[in-house]
Amino acid sequence: MARAIAGCISTQHVSMTSMHPRSYPHECSYQRRINGGRVSMQCNHRTVAKKRSSSRYLGQSIAFGLALLATQWASAATPCTDAQICGLGNSEDAVRLGTTQWAIATRLEPDPAMTSGFYLIDLQARRASELVTDDSRPADARFKACPGPMDPKKLVTHGLDVHWLSPAHGELYAVNHGGRESIEVYDLRLGDDGAHLQWIGCVVIPADTLTNAVAFVPGGMAVTSFGQRDDKDLAKLRKGEPSGFVAMWSPEKGWHHLPNTQFAGNNGIAWNAGDNSLYVNGWGDGTLHIVPLRPGAAASTIKLAGIHPDNAHFLPDGKLLIAGQMGKPDVIMGCGLGPVCPMDSNVVLFDVHARKVIEQISAKATPTFGAASTAILFDHQYWGTSFGGDRAERLGASHQP
Repeated sequence: MARAIAGCISTQHVSMTSMHPRSYPHECSYQRRINGGRVSMQCNHRTVAKKRSSSRYLGQSIAFGLALLATQWASAATPCTDAQICGLGNSEDAVRLGTTQWAIATRLEPDPAMTSGFYLIDLQARRASELVTDDSRPADARFKACPGPMDPKKLVTHGLDVHWLSPAHGELYAVNHGGRESIEVYDLRLGDDGAHLQWIGCVVIPADTLTNAVAFVPGGMAVTSFGQRDDKDLAKLRKGEPSGFVAMWSPEKGWHHLPNTQFAGNNGIAWNAGDNSLYVNGWGDGTLHIVPLRPGAAASTIKLAGIHPDNAHFLPDGKLLIAGQMGKPDVIMGCGLGPVCPMDSNVVLFDVHARKVIEQISAKATPTFGAASTAILFDHQYWGTSFGGDRAERLGASHQP
């Protein structure tokens, strides 16, 4: 979901800034530290002091209240239920691997106990475990500008996409904010025991891009910038005004902005081979934008009611699955560093051929889960993961055939 762009603020207590937990400015690296029940956010290079305005006081109050409420909720009911998959940590995005029982999820904050930035989810057994990567080989030739593999312990992973080359072989693209701002690329192999990831390269993100999600496109990739660096405190986004963009990369041309893609908080993105179009979520104003990559084709916008759409992934049958949060943007973004964001979730199933929503379900926040940022459909059940919390939760049943 959101990435704020203010500087880091260090504190010894629960964060009271209006920054969202997914905040990774280039000038400092993000670290969440818990010590005796206290949460802090630290800049490795410097602490940035900012003059407080009345609007910031409002954001601080919201963040503080939600962080305390989330902490109380999480401590009130921590056991894993039959409707949950535990063992995750701030998994902002997750992708099911084809029609199998396996899924890969991200880890959107540092964890010293982890040796990689990914989780492997067994949807059948309802179990999650760390997915260790092989980072022993040099980058492929198409990623010749990549500085080389980084320490996988430093990965802070955000959006995901898989480009399938065969039913059991593909490439995983992952937005990374730890150590460097980049898209990390992995060779993905499926086996009886799940997924195996071999690092094959990276693409460093331009300084003007606040990367949120990534999608494979033929010959390269596309990423969303959730906002713009000159939009102080993401004020435009909070008002539902244009505040982000789509950037495209190829080995031959490098990076460039895709014209006419300044939406209100560009968030989830997915490429559809059927119409050679990008499907881009506008988080701030609850919209889905269809952006054809064919010259001369017209773009279109679909209004999605009751949801701030976060991540989007295509299902094997060609439908687009979107998850997001319900509520006011200021309140959702004010969740701060609380372990659970106590906001309701929404799941949308979109038919790209009919260009309409064919199923939509909402799920109330629970003491241990809220604010779904992505959804997985497995065995006719929608499962959600979130940028805050330590588990996935079953959000409801699908009635689609």
